[in-house]
Amino acid sequence: MIEPEGRVRVALVAGTLARGGAEKQFTYMVRALSRAEVDVRVYCFTAGEHFEAELRSGGTTPLQVGGSRLRKSLALVRELRRFRPDLVQASHAFVNPYVALAGRLCGALSVGAIRNDGRYEAQAHGVWRRAVLRAPFALLVNSEAARLNLQSLGVPGSRIHLLQNVIDLPGFDRTGDLVSAPRLADPCVIAVGRLAPEKRLDRFVAAVALARRRIPQLTGYVVGEGPLRPELERQAAALVLTSAQEGTPNVVLEAMVARRPVITTSAGDAATLVRDGETGYVVKFDDIAGLSERMVQIVNSAELGQRLGLAGYAAVQQDHDAALLPERLLRVYGTIARQARRHRVVSLLKSHASRFGLGDGTAPASALDEAPAG
Repeated sequence: MIEPEGRVRVALVAGTLARGGAEKQFTYMVRALSRAEVDVRVYCFTAGEHFEAELRSGGTTPLQVGGSRLRKSLALVRELRRFRPDLVQASHAFVNPYVALAGRLCGALSVGAIRNDGRYEAQAHGVWRRAVLRAPFALLVNSEAARLNLQSLGVPGSRIHLLQNVIDLPGFDRTGDLVSAPRLADPCVIAVGRLAPEKRLDRFVAAVALARRRIPQLTGYVVGEGPLRPELERQAAALVLTSAQEGTPNVVLEAMVARRPVITTSAGDAATLVRDGETGYVVKFDDIAGLSERMVQIVNSAELGQRLGLAGYAAVQQDHDAALLPERLLRVYGTIARQARRHRVVSLLKSHASRFGLGDGTAPASALDEAPAG
């Protein structure tokens, strides 16, 4: 065990711990850092949400820092001055200004988060756009699309670090065996995601209606919560992603781990996750007929669906297993610390990484982890 004075200290700040993809990845990061015996503390703007309970069950108790923007800022700075972290990292883009301010006042490196494609965050945050994209010392993105978009918006490439989403393979398989899962119609297709306009679930509904002309017994399910729920009340099984904007969508990874063939648009890095014709199909954004045709192809061929599903599982196992996250995360931190000339932090990261067989904690593990200069 690494002695407390020899550990890197990391403060992770969550805007919310509700059930969602960004929150799940945040929880994976907490686990990864804990596994490497990093001294990690979690701070959250909300309380009593889904992933808070999961963190508590794993031995991490989030500290609430709520209230108005001013109260959150003051509370976060106060708590971080007590903890004295080396790095303070955001879970969501709207948390970026808070970690940037707190990092400066506490002498910590601030690491912001971009969970969509970068352009979405720039549009969504209006007057706060500059603070969201430029205030943190570094930005973690989960897709190549976000990295390229941020550079086109003027963010230096050297400040952008790609850390792709992962999934807990053994944990997913365990939950997949639950007998309480709802019984679904056969054959069926499913769309999973927040029921919001940017997910473009209207495309899914239109494609299912078109496919049912050829396969009348086909049932479509939509699973999620959001403002469009009254219009889209259905539920779930083989998967379609129809979003206009994404980063690296968790729902695609989950479908692939469930050994289901995936049909997706090219939103974010979805078309990189899904290799057309090998692990699923990629269709154009507004190609309702093409989306419907791929549904029909998969439903009509059990052999095709099985082949695509097994290939998808193998791809996730190779590149997106949560077991890879401790090494990747420490390496990204090492790159950020070297850029900031925080030699003590680099040295401590090497110690963490070497002790747990995670490399030397300073160089990219693969092309996925490269932080391009620019």
